[in-house]
Amino acid sequence: MTKLQKAAAFMILIGAESAAELLKHFNDSETDNIVCEMAKLPMIDHASQCALMEEFTILITDGHVSALGGIPYTRLALELAKGAAAAAHILERAVPPSSSIDGVRELSTMEARQIFNLIKSEQPQTIAFIVSYLDIPKAAEIMPLLPAEARAEVVQRLADMEPTPTELVSKVMRNLNKHTGERQKQQALHRHGGAEAAAHLLNRLESATGKSILMKIEERNPTLGSAIRRKMFTFDDFVRVSPSDLQRILRGVETRDMALALKSSAEPVKIAIFSAMSKRAADGLREEMEMLGAVRLKEVEAARDRMIATARVLEQEGEINLAAEEADVVVQ
Repeated sequence: MTKLQKAAAFMILIGAESAAELLKHFNDSETDNIVCEMAKLPMIDHASQCALMEEFTILITDGHVSALGGIPYTRLALELAKGAAAAAHILERAVPPSSSIDGVRELSTMEARQIFNLIKSEQPQTIAFIVSYLDIPKAAEIMPLLPAEARAEVVQRLADMEPTPTELVSKVMRNLNKHTGERQKQQALHRHGGAEAAAHLLNRLESATGKSILMKIEERNPTLGSAIRRKMFTFDDFVRVSPSDLQRILRGVETRDMALALKSSAEPVKIAIFSAMSKRAADGLREEMEMLGAVRLKEVEAARDRMIATARVLEQEGEINLAAEEADVVVQ
């Protein structure tokens, strides 16, 4: 190993936190050179570790037979040392793009369970990167398959995602090639990241799971958790939609769906919806609710989902704003 390679390997062995402290003392040119070598070292074998330990006389405490390096580790160390934006630029300069994106494209054509089997052993940042290229329904199928303790970290990294080099998933792609005999038909890929993507994903999960993940994110990062919560929209959030926007939403909803959706709903939601209607329309809705009688919870949830879907379409078309502040509800 050259001195530069040894320095890069040493950075990997001492852990991201310590490596970050050391990287702060190098200029950009030196950092570029070290980072380039770090990215080329996806794995350091045991013999090399022993030799480096002896040469640098540093106590290595993790005791692993090998240490994980590569792009994910390099990005983490760089972000701690230089910040997320600078890390992205440095990696862009030091590590040229590869064809890993083709592998992501292949993943996007597979079933959720197949994707999970390929990525289940990956680091959370790698899983988040791959999830960012999947459509929300498929990503929502994968999330419950992950261990409970990993879900919040994956969603948090998705929400806090910065531009990521495609090499991040090269190891996954090598594994993928072992399981797929032929290349899938190419299709356009669209990447989704940030608080809005995380919110859309959480909205598609089972209610208790989504709430649990969001609570954990808010404990770790209150600012990010708050940003995700503002982007999320549930049936109870109709209370914070402005009366004019709520009127526009209700015009696109069947009376029966409104009646079903309001079954067992919180009183503030009922007040908000009735307040956005004319007296005649409100009376008609109350009559419809009385005529329904007992209904299954599944029907209620389906009707609520249809109302939310109507609201989201109108928001995407720029006709309403679902991110409005808490609305003042007026009882008529």
